[in-house]
Amino acid sequence: MLSRRHLRVKLLQSLYAFIQSEESDVAKGEQALMNSINEVYDLYILLLDLLVEVKNTEEQLFVDRKNKYIPSKEDLNPNTNFVDNRFFKLIESCAQFQREKADRKISWEDNDDLPKKIKNLLKESNFYKEYMAIKKPNFEEDQKFVMKAFKKVIADNDLLYDYLEDTNVHWGDDLYFACSFVVNTIKKADEESDSSFSLIPLYKDEKDDRDFLITLYRRTILDNKDLDKTIQSKAKNWELDRIAVMDMLLMKMAITEIKEVRSVPIKVSLNEYIELAKAYSTPKSKVFINGILDKLINEFRTDGSINKNERGLKE
Repeated sequence: MLSRRHLRVKLLQSLYAFIQSEESDVAKGEQALMNSINEVYDLYILLLDLLVEVKNTEEQLFVDRKNKYIPSKEDLNPNTNFVDNRFFKLIESCAQFQREKADRKISWEDNDDLPKKIKNLLKESNFYKEYMAIKKPNFEEDQKFVMKAFKKVIADNDLLYDYLEDTNVHWGDDLYFACSFVVNTIKKADEESDSSFSLIPLYKDEKDDRDFLITLYRRTILDNKDLDKTIQSKAKNWELDRIAVMDMLLMKMAITEIKEVRSVPIKVSLNEYIELAKAYSTPKSKVFINGILDKLINEFRTDGSINKNERGLKE
C-alpha cells in the first residue's frame, strides 16, 4: 500500500504540474492527482501479470515442442519447475487479481515480445539454473525464486522501463512504488492461502488517505498568496523569485500540513519534507528549507495557529 511518504511524492508531482501548466481549475487538477495515484495500482497489476506472462511463454513453448513432427525425449518430458511454480498458480487463481486485471484492461497482448525477452534473460541466470536443478521445489523455494526473478531480472530491466515510459508518462516515476507492492505480495504469499490470498490494497485507510491528499492539495493551491507572504516573512534576504520553485512548493506543502492536518505530528511533517528536499531539490535546499520552517514553526506555536491537541501528538 502507498505510505504517506508515497502520497506526498505524488502530491508534490501533481502540484508542480499544476503550477507549471498555469492551470486554474483546481477540481480538474485534483482529479488528475487521484487518477495518477490510481495508475500506480494499474502498474502493480501489470507487473504481477508480467510475472505470470513470462511463465506462460515458457508453457506455450512446451506445447509447441510437444507438437513437433518428431519431438525429442526432452520435448515430451520437460523440466516443469518454472511453469509449476506455486506462486504463479496463487496469482492466477486469485479472483481479485483477475477482476482487477479485467476492470483495468491490463494485458500484454500488444507487447508479447517483452515477456519472451525477459524469460530468455531469466533462463540465463545462475539462480534460474539452480532452481531448475531442484528435484521437487517446496513452496518456500518457489517463493524465493520468484522474488529473485522479480528483483534481479524484471524490476531493474531497461526494456521494461522503456516500455513503461512509452506507455504512460507517470509510470517511470511510479515503478519504485509498484515494485514495492509486488515484493510485499510475494512476501506475504503462503502455500495454505489459496482461498484467502489477496492483493496489497492501494491505501492503508482509503478515507483518511484521500482526505489527507485533498486537504493538502486544495489548501496549498487556494492559500498560495498567503503562503508566499508567510515564507517571505522569514526569508528576509531573499526575493521569492530567487527561491527555487521546488523549494517554495515543498515549504508551502509543509506549512499546510503542519497547520491543517491534525493527525500528523509536527516533527514528522518537518522530517518528511526535508527528506523530499534531498530527493527532489538542490543539495543546499534541505538546509534552507529546514531553517525557514523552524522559524515558522516557532512562530506558529507562539501565536497558537497550530492545533495539534490530539493525544500523543504534542511534542
